[in-house]
Amino acid sequence: MLCGGLLSRQEDGPSGYITSPLHSNDYPANSECSWWFTARGSITIKLNCHSFWLEGAATSPDGTTRCKDRLSVSYEVGHSQATEYCDTDLQHHTIWSKGPHLLVSFRSNGVNHYTGFNCSYEFIRYGK
Repeated sequence: MLCGGLLSRQEDGPSGYITSPLHSNDYPANSECSWWFTARGSITIKLNCHSFWLEGAATSPDGTTRCKDRLSVSYEVGHSQATEYCDTDLQHHTIWSKGPHLLVSFRSNGVNHYTGFNCSYEFIRYGK
């Protein structure tokens, strides 16, 4: 299933939505989507999730807890520091970028699928 893409202020306007595949039905197994938000100048990206329900986290034998299905947010492509969200972590929650770029990636495993997410985005100019 095709999802994700490049979203830029010049081409996609100041706002829109990203959703998990098939939202508000259960998303498919082994889904992968990435959205790269990019703009120029004094822009920040606001991501507000209106509905958010993914499979929760599990703890591995070594004590590490990791989301089974997840939405990851990073501020640079290839940046190793991404924040992962699952379960209902982002239900009615807002994320602000630290500048004019934001990478949002969704990944599901092979079992236990939920209704996923529906998040609005907005490119906001600040300063002069």
